[in-house]
Amino acid sequence: MGWAGIIRSMPLEPAGRRLQLFSPLLAISGTLAGVGALEGPTPDFRATSSVKPLSAVEDCARVARDPVPGRVLWAADLGSGDLRSYRIDACGSNRVRVVKDPHGLDRNVLRLSVRGTDVYPCTPTRDPRAQASSPGLLREGGEYWIGWSILVPRRFPAAKGPRDNWISLASVYGPPFRGSGVNGLSMSTTRGSSKFYYRRSIEHRFDQPWSAPLVRGRWVSFVVHVRMSRSKSRGFREQWINTGTGWQRSLLHGRRRLRMRTMSSANAGGPNHSKLSLYYRRGSLGSASVYFAEHRVGTSFRAVAPLTPTPGRRRVVADQP
Repeated sequence: MGWAGIIRSMPLEPAGRRLQLFSPLLAISGTLAGVGALEGPTPDFRATSSVKPLSAVEDCARVARDPVPGRVLWAADLGSGDLRSYRIDACGSNRVRVVKDPHGLDRNVLRLSVRGTDVYPCTPTRDPRAQASSPGLLREGGEYWIGWSILVPRRFPAAKGPRDNWISLASVYGPPFRGSGVNGLSMSTTRGSSKFYYRRSIEHRFDQPWSAPLVRGRWVSFVVHVRMSRSKSRGFREQWINTGTGWQRSLLHGRRRLRMRTMSSANAGGPNHSKLSLYYRRGSLGSASVYFAEHRVGTSFRAVAPLTPTPGRRRVVADQP
């Protein structure tokens, strides 16, 4: 597919959003329950010629053992069963709901459901979506850690059609909401190409720095570390994934830290938010649902890392690489 075809099929962010629900920023300090026992040296991301480069697993373990607990700047409080923590954009009150964990874990989670007809004018674009966004607290020059878990049901439908069947799941985004950003995470359910993946915008020729096999039927957790900047040398992204067997660092184009502009003409007009979504190309899917849990923004890995169920167990365990 040529660039023109990719551009036509890429998700377009809205120029304006319908903010149906909103609550003030939650500022919470403290450690993440279950991870408080982790200890060790403060992570040092600087590379020197006299030090052997760390493997992805070794480097990840250093981050997870960071003794500095950090702070939770914002967290989705779903315990009360309502959506006051979020700004919601969806076609109807039943599209984004707080429900019990479908795997029987003792917690509330977020369920996003979308129908193929959930398009403009009840959502901002011609492509179906439902989304839940944090307040705009990611500011230029700041470093932020973002954590969340996702459960893709086993019966989530396969995408149809020969085109680029993107399904947007999470992003960091903000005003002026102009085109695709560089801070998203997506999945594909096209037969023969089922995967989670990270794709950047036209500035980077829609390259794909990372992908991994799609996991269905169990919780998968992500942590993303970004510095918000218009500078190619100061902005960066780092990423970790936990499929239930421990945290693994995602190498982005083979690098532990991918330097780039994280604020561009798409999102450099003000503070950004952390968004969870089910958003896909019109005609590629019918009705579909996904689940999200433990969505946080904070100042360290430990502050935001979700506790992830091990495969085959219906309980949450502390993750220790």
